[in-house]
Amino acid sequence: MSAKRILIVDDDKDIVAVLSRNFAAEGFDVSTASNAHKAMISATERRPNIVLLDYSLPVGDGLDVLRELKGEMPEVIVIVITGMGSEDVAVEAMKRGARDYVRKPFDLARLTDLVERYLKEYYQGIVKTNSEYVYPLDDEVIHRYEFLRRVYSTPNPEITSISSVFGYNRNMFYVLDREMRRYGVRGLFEKSARDLGRRLAPAVKLAPRKEIPRPAPQPPPGERYPFAAFINPCDVVQARLEMMREAATTANPHIGNICRKYGMSRQLFYTLYDRFSKQGAVGLLNRVKGRAKKTRPPL
Repeated sequence: MSAKRILIVDDDKDIVAVLSRNFAAEGFDVSTASNAHKAMISATERRPNIVLLDYSLPVGDGLDVLRELKGEMPEVIVIVITGMGSEDVAVEAMKRGARDYVRKPFDLARLTDLVERYLKEYYQGIVKTNSEYVYPLDDEVIHRYEFLRRVYSTPNPEITSISSVFGYNRNMFYVLDREMRRYGVRGLFEKSARDLGRRLAPAVKLAPRKEIPRPAPQPPPGERYPFAAFINPCDVVQARLEMMREAATTANPHIGNICRKYGMSRQLFYTLYDRFSKQGAVGLLNRVKGRAKKTRPPL
């Protein structure tokens, strides 16, 4: 499941088709619904970050859907789509929890910018970053990492509610937690080494995934998910990711001090950060020294 999820609720098939193609091209996991009932089923299953909600629906009106959406998922951002002359409806929608509204006919480019802006706001509610270093929460691996990190850093966490904020179901936590315990951050990648390698330069070869030993500190009494059990000093990729995270979430980051904390040089930090800013979490993976063999193109 993508970290960028949008639900489009409209009974106009042409509008749905245009919006679906547009947001799929922008990297969103797109789901659609043509009426209120289908909208709630899709929202419950897909846990979208953003909902584009048409006010006029054939079964139930948009305000009813808005009320149910915000009751089920308070964190979801809803943008209501209205017809011309529906200012009163738009104002009422804002009172009921919609973040914004757009009028038909809408400008697709402006709507896309609006969605991206609110998606960034959604992520800022999860991890507040500075403007100096990037920390791309739309990267699915980082999104999963922050999901697990939130559970482990929350005293007596309510996994169901935390899962909802990140757009997952409760079972997803146990699946991801098991994989990360076994393989470290590398366990959060769904793709194989071959598929990941295709995202990198042709001359780069990734090291194979392998199990990573994990110290087993005793949790304090009554604490099921201690943060000390989340940070694995044997996982080099996690150390790199935590270093990137600290640089991006500190108000006035001092890179020299951050590098000393993680036992890495400034040169290595900037090398890794260059990869990270361009490739996300995949840029932090271990790479095999030397050049990968070039394969002969098919005849």
